[in-house]
Amino acid sequence: MLAKEPDNPDPKSPESLPAAPAAPESQKPARKPIDEKTIALLRQAAKRRRPWTRLTWLIVLLCCAIPLGLGAWVFWPRSPPLALVVIAFDEVVVQGETASSRGQLVPVEADRAGVRLEGYELTFEEQPFGALIGRQPVRRLAKTTAEGSASVEWGFAAVGRFDFLVRYVRPDRESEAVDRGRVFAWPKETKLLLVDVAALTEKGEKLWADERVPNAVVLPDASTTLQTAQKAKWAVVYLALPATRGTIYRQVRNWTTRHTLPPNGVLPDGPALGRLSVSGGGSDGILALLKRFDGPPVVIVGQAEAGEPYRAAGIRTLAIGPGGQDWKAAAQELAK
Repeated sequence: MLAKEPDNPDPKSPESLPAAPAAPESQKPARKPIDEKTIALLRQAAKRRRPWTRLTWLIVLLCCAIPLGLGAWVFWPRSPPLALVVIAFDEVVVQGETASSRGQLVPVEADRAGVRLEGYELTFEEQPFGALIGRQPVRRLAKTTAEGSASVEWGFAAVGRFDFLVRYVRPDRESEAVDRGRVFAWPKETKLLLVDVAALTEKGEKLWADERVPNAVVLPDASTTLQTAQKAKWAVVYLALPATRGTIYRQVRNWTTRHTLPPNGVLPDGPALGRLSVSGGGSDGILALLKRFDGPPVVIVGQAEAGEPYRAAGIRTLAIGPGGQDWKAAAQELAK
């Protein structure tokens, strides 16, 4: 049987006692005031700044530099790309050999001639004279060296003359530069007659001093002598080796080409070889070229000292002009 709770609690128990009334605010103990010295110390501490660490300075500098750098990259006026022209070099090869071709990038401004030009892409495009049997025209890509030159192997045996284009497209694709070169493939028994272009005109060595198209007239006796030599089965090759700058070579090459074209051409058709037309460049490259042909070669130079490397190699060399002979005498030598 459950015990029944009493209806009236014991008046003496703690639970039955009334709660003590709260003390009035006026009777609460007052807080101890903060003295002036402590207040001054707190104020100084609030004013005092913690020193910035290196990491803090680095973060602040990065936060300032990144927006400034982006703004400069977006809004700073950019200089235009370097103005470049491309040069294609003529070449001579023995029939049946695999031909190669060379091109060069050159700054338009002559005072920028020393700038490094590696890594630019040049496109070489075969330009055959007639329809090709069993293949399409060849197209090759090549990267330039620090001097701006590039070369390609065509990958087929040359059996006759063909032209090629060298094309340079600016990185922004807004313009391009194109030049045309020629490859002459002759039989191994061909007799080569190499002629210094400076010997063809009274302007002489001044041809190599101007980057404009030479305003020079071909000497009549030179024209007659070379045309007669061509009829005697000499293959005429024009030498433009003193042209150390590609743009000068191109102008001299264009000058010789213009004087070989009908109906007013007065010179036999032939390549104009520059320093990049032959492996090794200069007279060494020409000597290496002559060794690939069996026909007895002859070299005609405008100055006697220019013929020394060829004379030393046992090649018959004729000097035209001061200190040498004239074109009529050269014609008699070629007839021997």
